Amino acid sequence: MKILLLWSSLFWSVLAWSQKSIEGGVLAGGLYYLGDINPSTQFHSTNPGVGIFVRQNLNKRWAFRGNVTAGTLSASDKTSTFGYQQYRALDFNTPLMELAVQAEFNFLSYMLGATRFTSPFTPYLAGGLGFALASNSLQPYNITIPFGVGIKWAVSKKLEFGMEWSFRKVFSDKLDNLSGRTYDLEQMNIPNQPRFKQNAMYYSDDWYSFAGIFVTYKIFQSGGGCKAYDF
Repeated sequence: MKILLLWSSLFWSVLAWSQKSIEGGVLAGGLYYLGDINPSTQFHSTNPGVGIFVRQNLNKRWAFRGNVTAGTLSASDKTSTFGYQQYRALDFNTPLMELAVQAEFNFLSYMLGATRFTSPFTPYLAGGLGFALASNSLQPYNITIPFGVGIKWAVSKKLEFGMEWSFRKVFSDKLDNLSGRTYDLEQMNIPNQPRFKQNAMYYSDDWYSFAGIFVTYKIFQSGGGCKAYDF
């Protein structure tokens, strides 16, 4: 939590120090989970997700972004093709809200509204630190590492469209309510038998992903600027 507050303070300090270009945006898409119930299938049990963000452009290559996203994560063993999962027959469903701060790197020289030496679009990488609240999970408060790729297009001096696909590493294996072991009811009353059985993979943290589109509008553009950073 202290690390997240430090990142947030740094983000807003940058906004106050370098008022070169500030943008606000909304995003919409889908959230899905990867973990013990869904080990590897991308876009499995995708649920709607939405969010808002504020972006501070430092120059035409680098930007800082703060965003809030919300949606639902869910998965069920019943949809698996593996027999052991169908026998386990577990599922979960939890609302999720995430606050994150990220840095963006543009592969091409790009800034919404800029006219000198810029491309009308750019692919980009994003990565940072986040905090997620999953209210129906065994561990509702989670530190996350969000990272992803995207592309953005300037359709006018103030309006931008884009797409992004990002992943979140969660420092917990309990997002899906599987703690790694559970009571074995069939052996509870048998002497000298273990009371627990394994119901998930140990030491395998959960993940979730967001994929969607966004619309950005330029809120503020300062005049001038240092030409040393105009690249």
